Amino acid sequence: MNLKAWGRSFTKRRSLNWIPLALTYSCMYMGRFNFNLVKSDIGLTYHLDKAEMGLIAACGFWTYALSVAINGSIIDRLGGRKGIIVGAIGSAILNAVIGFFFLNTQVTKILIPLSMLWSLNMYFQSWGGLSIVKINSAWFPVKERGVFGGLFGAVLSTSFILTNTFGAWIISHYSWTMIWFVPSALMFAFSIIDYFLVRNTPSECGLDDIDTGDGSVKGDTRLAKITLSHFKEKLFSNRVIFMLVMAEFFTGFIRQGLLLYSTEYLNEVQLISKTDRLFAWSGIALFVGGASGGLLSGWISDKYFQSRRAPSAFIFFVAQLFVFGLLGYSPYATTTLGQIIAIICIGLGALLALGIHGLLSGTAGADFGGTRGAATVVGFVDSFQYFGSGFSGFVLGWILKTYGWGPAPMGLNAWYWMASLLPCSLFGAFSMLKIWGQIPTSMVPSENQPES
Repeated sequence: MNLKAWGRSFTKRRSLNWIPLALTYSCMYMGRFNFNLVKSDIGLTYHLDKAEMGLIAACGFWTYALSVAINGSIIDRLGGRKGIIVGAIGSAILNAVIGFFFLNTQVTKILIPLSMLWSLNMYFQSWGGLSIVKINSAWFPVKERGVFGGLFGAVLSTSFILTNTFGAWIISHYSWTMIWFVPSALMFAFSIIDYFLVRNTPSECGLDDIDTGDGSVKGDTRLAKITLSHFKEKLFSNRVIFMLVMAEFFTGFIRQGLLLYSTEYLNEVQLISKTDRLFAWSGIALFVGGASGGLLSGWISDKYFQSRRAPSAFIFFVAQLFVFGLLGYSPYATTTLGQIIAIICIGLGALLALGIHGLLSGTAGADFGGTRGAATVVGFVDSFQYFGSGFSGFVLGWILKTYGWGPAPMGLNAWYWMASLLPCSLFGAFSMLKIWGQIPTSMVPSENQPES
């Protein structure tokens, strides 16, 4: 069944559902990417080195990893609409608390309290993506989820404009402490909008529920509990899910390894200040790259691989080897040409990393989890990405503190940074080869549907 068959009322209502969700998630991401933007300012103000700042980031990522693994089943029962509101309000409160924390000039030792506050923020952040995937698993069939994965990545990428471009403007005109209050206000506002506009399923809007063609029980979009025993049996004996979590671990290391340190790379290696006009273009490059990557990877999987996600992800993993190699070499560093090349490479890196992220987290997990189990499976798969993200923050922070960016006299200006990411691209490509031809199977038991 296609969109024309569903009618204009369905497509209009789906758009009305998706747009506020998308904007909410973008603001939520601003409420976590702001840490990346001002990480060096925090370190300078409170005398924390790269390893210590990396540890704070790692605490947040590992909290997120544990949270999505747990919260997935909660959101499957609670519903995505309530989930996105809880996540947005919780993160809004924590961003405001962190902002006031930094305004308190009497505070000097912040490593432990900031780690705790940032971990709490990331706990509430974990509700966002799961809720969106849960809701949209009932509104998008498998054949269109590559497109949805692209939209997911594009939405995520708008946060780069909010953070690196708009955020840099805030810093240059006010103070880096203000970067916490803006996303807080935006998340509060959109949580109210979500309450009035967002619905979990088409039937809650008076429309017919659709046959999504995924791992669901056909026609069953109810909020329901998947038993732990069945979940464990299916998840841990499923080779596809195992390879997905492997790929997500490496994706997390790559993605956050790039995003977490790109600002400092531009500041310290390319000598581009956050107040420079050229720095604002890094936000645009990240946005264009991330949005294009999500849309391109989803389109390729739906158009050329019959909605199989692994081949598209494999292509993107291989392409990372070339882009990261060039970024590690950083030719003509500190010259205008070198700075432009660096920003372009960061944008291409975002295209490839976020293209894979949107495809695996936002699309493949929902495909194999089905409408009823989407959040549970996506939560489990996504948790491994954030375990990888935590290791990225911790390991790269230590490497950069101990060895620096790279042997600059040899022209490899950022080689230590990028060399840490390249093996993950290879392992990610290998994991996708192992499930090249896989299509969705049911994760939900049913008397009317044979187990696969």
